[in-house]
Amino acid sequence: MNSKFNQDMGNGIIIYGDRYVDSGDWLFNCELGSLVSRIPLPVPADQLKNTSSFETETTIHVREKQKNTAKLVIQYITKKPEWYMGLHYRNSILSESSKLLFHTFQLITDYEGEAWEIYLFQDLAPRSHSQFSIGAKPHDPATFIDHEKAIQQARASCPTPQ
Repeated sequence: MNSKFNQDMGNGIIIYGDRYVDSGDWLFNCELGSLVSRIPLPVPADQLKNTSSFETETTIHVREKQKNTAKLVIQYITKKPEWYMGLHYRNSILSESSKLLFHTFQLITDYEGEAWEIYLFQDLAPRSHSQFSIGAKPHDPATFIDHEKAIQQARASCPTPQ
């Protein structure tokens, strides 16, 4: 395949983003192998409204001493009515076979005087009981990536303009 938008994972797997970029709706991050919708995707509010439990996302890196607080932050935010209305689309993740796997949404909340980032992952091919997983980590403005920054990073990551 003659691909302009791909990410070689270094283990024999190459993630391709060409068909998404060619649709005009997406940008591909050639460094991360992820997608960003040009127009922010809507929060899946109807589905979240009917979701009573979430899997805890373990890929979000927090220090060992912060893990309990992260769980408390998640409990705190998800107990609020319609808490999910504060979420904003960030980006989307592709599988090893270059199919849409997750959409990522995020929000920043205050918990006991500290800012925390909440990440919600919408699994587009759920293999478990939950279509959503959630994680939290302390907010760091220097490393926080919102939708606009994700677009900028995607545009800068590939040698071919998109």
